[in-house]
Amino acid sequence: MNPLMIANTQIRCDAAGRYCLNDLHQASGGHKRHQPGNWLRLEQTQELMAECAKSDEGFLKSEEAPVHVVNDGFGNGTYAVKELVYAYAMWISAAFHLHVIRAYDALVTARQADAPPPLLSQPQHRADQLVAASRIFGSAMRVARQLRLPPSRALKASAACAARHTGIDWTSELDAAPLADDVLPSPDIPGLAALLTDREEITLRDVVLELDLGDPESISLLQRLGAAIRSHGWRPHRKRMLGGWGTVWRSGIR
Repeated sequence: MNPLMIANTQIRCDAAGRYCLNDLHQASGGHKRHQPGNWLRLEQTQELMAECAKSDEGFLKSEEAPVHVVNDGFGNGTYAVKELVYAYAMWISAAFHLHVIRAYDALVTARQADAPPPLLSQPQHRADQLVAASRIFGSAMRVARQLRLPPSRALKASAACAARHTGIDWTSELDAAPLADDVLPSPDIPGLAALLTDREEITLRDVVLELDLGDPESISLLQRLGAAIRSHGWRPHRKRMLGGWGTVWRSGIR
């Protein structure tokens, strides 16, 4: 961090951000009449210090006091907040007051130039919004699985979460039909219980075709059907089938 320099004199700063009035005194020329103690005893200075000590909730904590005196053999001096530094400089002379203001402004400008650019709080480009929406959707889906939400509800909730935070509606972006809850009237599908009674294992595609429920490629339909079969005590299992591995459902009761 760049130090505050006035008249080739480095002005010390403590951990609370207060500046050393003794160093300012030396930078101003070091005249005895301008010693910090003389200025601090003034009634006007005491009133200014009292105002600086106030906060929205009363008075500042001791470690945040506007003036702090160090006399421990290391870093000795009287340290004051910026407002008091300006007032002290103005008490010394108008020219020194202006010198202090310009030096502090130069210090702040240098710090800002050295600081990294601020992070944007919101995506500024469409691609950034899509990336943000994808990440939020994925995070929401992981949480939904941990909460054991039904798949269709998890998808809808995650898409809504992404839209709420980024404005991206994935169903519109992907030109996909909205996730529907009314593909099947309820988990209790007519004919399903009888079909399962006669089987030891079954695939979701077989159920769709045998009960004529609709498109066997519909993800929403298969999700609702899986929930219905699960309600009968059946569970999915991986099995080697023609063309590779697939999923079959078997009763957990047998």
